[in-house]
Amino acid sequence: MALTSLNSAVTGFQANQFRLDTVANNVANVNTDNFRSRQVSTTDQPYQNGIGQGTRVSATPESQGPSSPLSLTELYAGPQGGQANVMAATPETPAAAAYASDTDLAREMTNMMEARTAYAANAVAGRTADQMSQTVVDINV
Repeated sequence: MALTSLNSAVTGFQANQFRLDTVANNVANVNTDNFRSRQVSTTDQPYQNGIGQGTRVSATPESQGPSSPLSLTELYAGPQGGQANVMAATPETPAAAAYASDTDLAREMTNMMEARTAYAANAVAGRTADQMSQTVVDINV
């Protein structure tokens, strides 16, 4: 039983680490044109003898639909009116429409806090399972 608890905690660690990695990638690309953020979905592992086996990442779909297209001014002008080399576009030969990243920083910060809290909860579950295993060993000695 304690090994199953440890396994559940470990799979929770892995899933939440993946969530944190995904949030970090989304935030890192907040200013990247045409970037589509990803969201992590998890699901429980199949039960064995009525006991849960932990969790796993089930999907990381890209968000759907474009955000608002960049204006021509945003496409061709860089910061403070300087020139930007966006997709090698020039006013004479514009590139395909560029879209701003759809990353929502408020959503990403919420996802980060949820993953951090779940990670901490898995740490407590893992510690408890370890203590239970040690208690069984102490009793048998």
